[in-house]
Amino acid sequence: MKIKTLLISTLLFTSSFTTAQAAGQPKGFISNENGDQCGYTQTVDDLKHLHSLPAKTTTMVFDDPNCMAETDLGYMVNIMMINNMIAKWYSHNDADFQTRENELFATSALQKQGRCMQSATYPNVGVAIDYVIEDGSITQVIHAKTVGGCKD
Repeated sequence: MKIKTLLISTLLFTSSFTTAQAAGQPKGFISNENGDQCGYTQTVDDLKHLHSLPAKTTTMVFDDPNCMAETDLGYMVNIMMINNMIAKWYSHNDADFQTRENELFATSALQKQGRCMQSATYPNVGVAIDYVIEDGSITQVIHAKTVGGCKD
């Protein structure tokens, strides 16, 4: 029991340390499906939004809440554009994250909400990600490093 608790504590500490480094730019832009630049602001906090225990979690809020609006293709392209940007912050350049909406996994260890974006190169590297949709548009994206790889 002590070994299991120590292992989980170590994984959470490592995950929190890496996520704080991997949160990405506090402000920036992501192109939407139409090629428009959607400005965002990010904050990092200890939250239990994605995981069952508090972890360093980044919240990306779009400056224009309508910029990542649903189109004829749904949210598919906008989700991929968001994921392509976020994936850069969580591993090496060769991580080859699966960023398409249909490639996302259902969950990961200790994850209680959102989806999971898996690295194709590193089986134990994933990103927990949750898209907040309001009035037909992605207004926020909440993301954090997972404790291990993704799973269905």
